Amino acid sequence: MQKVEFNDLSDIFKYTIWTSEEEKFWYEKAWRTLENQGLTTYNNSHEYCDVVFLALAIVYSYCEFYNITWVEGDIDDSPDFDENVYDYISEIEIGQMLVFNNIISEQSDLLTSTNEALTLLASNSVSKLYHALRNEMSDEEILAWMYSTGETYYKEVYDEEYDDFFEEEYDCSDFNEYSKMIDELKDNILSGININMFCGYQWIANGMRS
Repeated sequence: MQKVEFNDLSDIFKYTIWTSEEEKFWYEKAWRTLENQGLTTYNNSHEYCDVVFLALAIVYSYCEFYNITWVEGDIDDSPDFDENVYDYISEIEIGQMLVFNNIISEQSDLLTSTNEALTLLASNSVSKLYHALRNEMSDEEILAWMYSTGETYYKEVYDEEYDDFFEEEYDCSDFNEYSKMIDELKDNILSGININMFCGYQWIANGMRS
């Protein structure tokens, strides 16, 4: 049995909307959850493809959350998967997995693009991803993690020299620091729920499905 590490799929996880490290920390949090449940290991090429599609599902579902929670109007953001996967799986394997997962009936059935095929395979893996996340996190915790990627948070720090408090941005320089921040601020993040957050929460509670 072999294992796929988070950094092994860096070309998939490099996709961001806000161009921030916080988004990648969410990807890593989701990946660690899959890892804890043995969903990042494989024995054959078929299982390996399933692991890759779970990685795509992490990015795909994050974009869905963004489009529901942050975007106003008709603008949306969707990943261009076909730029990032060919180091991991081939077009033949993509076609085989489309048939295996009953997304198309035969490999000869044409889709408009490879990206469309990969998006369908990512979407097909979202349910598996969601159930894995829920094994370790509540819907509220998932919301706090995903929503915080688009916000900046500050803490009050006491300055002895001036005998006063000032605001300092949280240190989010690595995954562990960011994870500590979410644990510390989770209740505050959720207490500030607005209509956009509520729409995101409904989407999460519906199994990450619109």
